[in-house]
Amino acid sequence: MLLKPYRSGRISSEIARHILEVLPQSLGLPVIFTEAVCNHTVFQRLSHDHGHQATGLELECMPATAYSRERAGSRNVSLLLTFDVRNDRSHAVYLPEAHGDVISDLYGRLGLDRRIGKGNDPTGLTDFNAFLLPQANFARITVQTAGMDFQDVVAKAESNAGPGGLVQMYMNLGDRATPRAISQLREHGYLFGGLLPLWFGTDGLIMQKLPQPPAWAEVSLHDPAAKALAAYIRQDHERLGQPVNPLYPVE
Repeated sequence: MLLKPYRSGRISSEIARHILEVLPQSLGLPVIFTEAVCNHTVFQRLSHDHGHQATGLELECMPATAYSRERAGSRNVSLLLTFDVRNDRSHAVYLPEAHGDVISDLYGRLGLDRRIGKGNDPTGLTDFNAFLLPQANFARITVQTAGMDFQDVVAKAESNAGPGGLVQMYMNLGDRATPRAISQLREHGYLFGGLLPLWFGTDGLIMQKLPQPPAWAEVSLHDPAAKALAAYIRQDHERLGQPVNPLYPVE
């Protein structure tokens, strides 16, 4: 939110340095994450210069109207997710078979030590919370543990987002039921979104479902690692094929 005459100077870089270096160090923060818009690469470059690693791409989740003065295209704006893990805590994770390789690669780039465990079938009820933006047709469901009613939870989220809505599922990789839950999500059109180191105390994973194929040409990325991650997500979208029907019809 800088006055236009100051945008080409050092103020932006000094604000970024304060946010990404000075404050985390003074507060002793163990993890810092950013969500950088992909209609331009200015903040992507700043976060990359301060050691952040790209871990995900949240496709078309921000209304284009919010960025009408920032060279936004005709579609909603995507966000590049980056992390700087300064104080890691090793723990067991339960990885979905479909994305185990890319998650392991991200662990290697981030220098994170994890023990890979074997998942189990869900039991009990799903422990979750929902964040809804009806005006943007957007629903984000954060799942601490996936239960036997998991598909009902997802169906309700899709209904709340609406027929043209976007749904994000934040899944806990420390939950033994997560691999099975992610398999269910993939059966209904959810693709990989990104890794969330220590999001739950344990790591998390984003799965996302879009109402239409993404406009890949409108996603601008700065560094090669981010571009490689976007290429993987695009391949995952192509593997899933065209968008499928919701888990249950939207009333």
